Amino acid sequence: MIEITLDIDEIRRAQLIDLFMHCRCAPRDFASRLVGSYLQDRGTQVCLALENNAALGFCVLDIYSTHSTVDYIGVAESHKRRGIGCGLLDCALELSIEHTAPFVQAGVGATNIKSRGLFEKKGFSISQDHGSWYMMVKQIKQ
Repeated sequence: MIEITLDIDEIRRAQLIDLFMHCRCAPRDFASRLVGSYLQDRGTQVCLALENNAALGFCVLDIYSTHSTVDYIGVAESHKRRGIGCGLLDCALELSIEHTAPFVQAGVGATNIKSRGLFEKKGFSISQDHGSWYMMVKQIKQ
């Protein structure tokens, strides 16, 4: 069973760094610094998907006074198409509601059809077309 958590201890932090490296094809030192900055920033929340205590996916959400931004969603290649991305995006939406954000936005690559489909499935629509990427937005009903 997949569990979504905000509780990231040192073991989960190490798993998150490994997962980030694989999802972003990033070197370990870069992934470690970025994950560290995500976890230290009070305006950033990281949702982590676990199965049997193994990290399978993550979502980084930046929360501002005016809105929230989904900064990144990553799911292990071996676990894609199992609803993990949906669960992570649900976590981000719930956090946005808790923080009374009037809307949530996310930048999605124009060629990333699966990611775009995930956001559309959750009620996001394209608000701006920047050529190589779209700004997708979902209004939050308070």
